[in-house]
Amino acid sequence: AQLLANAGLDGIGGNAITPTITGMDAINVLVPSATETVSLANLINLDGLTTGTITAQVTETRTDQLVAAGTGLVSGHNIAVDVATSNGVATVHDPATINNINNRTTGRVTVTGGTLSGLAADLKTAFAANTANADLVATSQLAGLETLGTTITDATVNAADINTIDTATTGVVTVNSTTVTGLSADIQTAFDGNTVANRTANLAAQAITVTDTITVAQANAHALDTTGVVTATISEQSFTGATNLTQLSTAASETTTGTDTRNAYTITVADATVDAANLATLLTQTTGSITVNSGTVFGTNAQIIAANNSNQISSFAAKNLTVDEGTLTTDEANTLAGITTGVVTATLTTGAIASFANLGETNNAFSALVNDGSLDASALNALNAKSSGGVITVSATTIT
Repeated sequence: AQLLANAGLDGIGGNAITPTITGMDAINVLVPSATETVSLANLINLDGLTTGTITAQVTETRTDQLVAAGTGLVSGHNIAVDVATSNGVATVHDPATINNINNRTTGRVTVTGGTLSGLAADLKTAFAANTANADLVATSQLAGLETLGTTITDATVNAADINTIDTATTGVVTVNSTTVTGLSADIQTAFDGNTVANRTANLAAQAITVTDTITVAQANAHALDTTGVVTATISEQSFTGATNLTQLSTAASETTTGTDTRNAYTITVADATVDAANLATLLTQTTGSITVNSGTVFGTNAQIIAANNSNQISSFAAKNLTVDEGTLTTDEANTLAGITTGVVTATLTTGAIASFANLGETNNAFSALVNDGSLDASALNALNAKSSGGVITVSATTIT
């Protein structure tokens, strides 16, 4: 059964009416919304008198009144709601509050004007309900959100969520988050929208965390999109080829955090041989780890030492080290030999045989010019034994 009610129901629940009709405690109640609305107080009274469904339009339009504890909108009925303001003045609506109101009723909740500002999860829930009812036929969903400007307030937001929200409204989606995370394609879509009218806004200084492995080209695109730090794993592992690590951008716009203009790329180098100068360049581009899987590292002595001493670059403990410029003192040669169990290839500084006496290990490839007037053969043999792969050139008058 259903009771068609009007304003005369305002007295129900008070002392003004003494019930004389029985059997109405489970009846459905319909208050025609075309002619009148029902206050929250009267809805509470009606809810206490029947277990049936109340169908009506509520009078109040303020969200703070609609969700107020004890006096707000009662749940479980078909109550249509028009949301006009958040607190009587402001028109910035919290989507969590809109969802709260929507969850209390099977009637239509229509949001009139204003903007939305809140967490991405709450915004997605609200827009999903609104989108499901875009035809405005069904009555258990939201309406009016599809044109509202929206602000995302999460500290960290997933780019896919930005794009979902952006698709749900023709209003501008302003991202106040400090970090944007997600798949590279989703991140690029979100930041591309920042340059299009009525799309996304305020995407320019966020830190970006990419959850999939990306190419150098993708990393460069993300770095140019923001002044924040880009955190990602790079797929290229070589300094040669059509696309390679030398193409990694060092654009000044990458970040303005303090004095460090580097991004946070995780990089693996898999070339058979690698130039220490290229590793030095990577250190100017990333604060992330650099794993060197190359068998040989070559370069100047200073470049090799600097790369080895970096806490970002993996150990050279088993690498072959080749010094391809200049000569080394025996102390410098011993230092390099102490870094690795691999072979150190280098040219030693020209000197008398005695200057090579403190040369250490025997499995390296040191070349040297021994310049002595008279040379002891046993000392020469000892030097030669320490340089199994090098060439010892002798300039001496006599060898004894």
